[in-house]
Amino acid sequence: MTSTKPKRGCWTCKNRKIGCDKALSACRNCKRYGRFCAGYESRLSWGQTGDRRRHVVAGDSPGFMTTAKGSQHFINTRYQDTDIFFKQYQGGSHALLQHYQITWQPKSSRTTRLTRGDGATLLSFFDAVVINLFTSTEAGSKTFGETLLRMAFHGGDLPSISVYRCILALSSMRLYGSEDARAKAHYSDALSTLSKSLRTDSGATQNLQHTASSMLLNIYEVFDNFHHTWAL
Repeated sequence: MTSTKPKRGCWTCKNRKIGCDKALSACRNCKRYGRFCAGYESRLSWGQTGDRRRHVVAGDSPGFMTTAKGSQHFINTRYQDTDIFFKQYQGGSHALLQHYQITWQPKSSRTTRLTRGDGATLLSFFDAVVINLFTSTEAGSKTFGETLLRMAFHGGDLPSISVYRCILALSSMRLYGSEDARAKAHYSDALSTLSKSLRTDSGATQNLQHTASSMLLNIYEVFDNFHHTWAL
C-alpha cells in the first residue's frame, strides 16, 4: 500500500522558501541537512499587520463594561475590534473615526450598572430616539450621543455615574412622561448623584462629565412641562 504524497511541501521548507521533495515521513531536504522536518499537517495562521489577504487580530481589551446578570443588551466590544479592518481600506473618514472613539474609551466598572430594572431599555431608547434631540443633523446627533454614552461608562466614579443617571432620567421622561413614578425616580437619582459629584475633587475629565450631566438635566427641564424652577 503506497502513501499519498502531500500536496504541499513541509513547513520547514516553506519557511525557508526552498523547494521540498514532499517525502514521507520527513522530507529528504531536512534529513540531508540535519534539520527538523515540521511535517505537512494543517496549521492555524494569523495575518500580519498590513496583510490585505487575511484578517488581522485585535489585541486584548483593557476592560469591558459589567452589567447585571440576565439578558445582555450591550455587546462587550471596543472600537479597535472593527477599526483594524477599516484601516485596510484607508477610508477618508478614518481619522475622524479614530478621534471620536479614542476620546472616551469605556473602562471596566463595578459601580456603573443597570441599577433599575428598566436601565437597559432606557439606554436603548436613548441610543435610538433621544440622541436625535441634540443636533439638527442625524450624523451629529449620533456622534454626540455616542460620546455621552462613553462618558457615562468611563471610569465608574461619581462623575461618570452622574452622566449615566442623567441619561436614564432624560430617557425615562421622554418614554414615560415626567409625571410617571419611574421618571421621577430616575430624575431624583440624577439630581442626587450630580449634587454629590460636584462636591468631590475633579480634574479635566470629571469637569467635562459634570458639564454633560448639567446639559442633560437642562434638556430634561426644557422638555418637562411640569417643572418651571431649577432644582440645583
